[in-house]
Amino acid sequence: ESVTGRGMLDYRDNNMGPGGVAAFSGHVFLAELCHGSSHVCLAELMLSQNNLGVHGALTLGKALRCMPCLSLLHIANTQLEDAGAEALIKGLGQGHFHSHDHDSSPARLVQRKLMEIEQTGVKGVLPRLREFVLSGNMLGTRGVTAMVHLLVKPSHLDLRDNNICDEALAFLSEHLFMAQAETDTISAGVKEERERNER
Repeated sequence: ESVTGRGMLDYRDNNMGPGGVAAFSGHVFLAELCHGSSHVCLAELMLSQNNLGVHGALTLGKALRCMPCLSLLHIANTQLEDAGAEALIKGLGQGHFHSHDHDSSPARLVQRKLMEIEQTGVKGVLPRLREFVLSGNMLGTRGVTAMVHLLVKPSHLDLRDNNICDEALAFLSEHLFMAQAETDTISAGVKEERERNER
């Protein structure tokens, strides 16, 4: 049975590193290539307490593009840090990150990310994500701003034990409320359309 034929995979608290993530991602790519994304029916993926790092995050991001059914993703305590968060989004095929910019102040990072957001397409990735656990990864301004459109998707978001400053928190909060307002607007439109059809 292919690992991608399962509803849940729990690999927490193992000695998995970037090589293990690459092997797992390879199976996901193969399943998607041979059978289409409908074959990759994972609903829950738990990888916490493993050493993913930057390279593991990059290959994980590529695999996540092939998991449209995923509703729960746990990657707590995986040594992501900001570089790993950026690599995850790069793996998802989103955005470009200018790590050589000499002005790395929190305010400048947030401003730069605002200019980049319109170039990203992460809104269409992981449409069913409802629970996202990222605690204990030393994420800071760069990591939060890189992942903002992924962070606003779930109804349960765990960012405990990170390094999020005031500017990044304000940036994330703004997008969380914007996403909720957009969801409410869509829900109201669907309800109105249903009521018109019932008349």
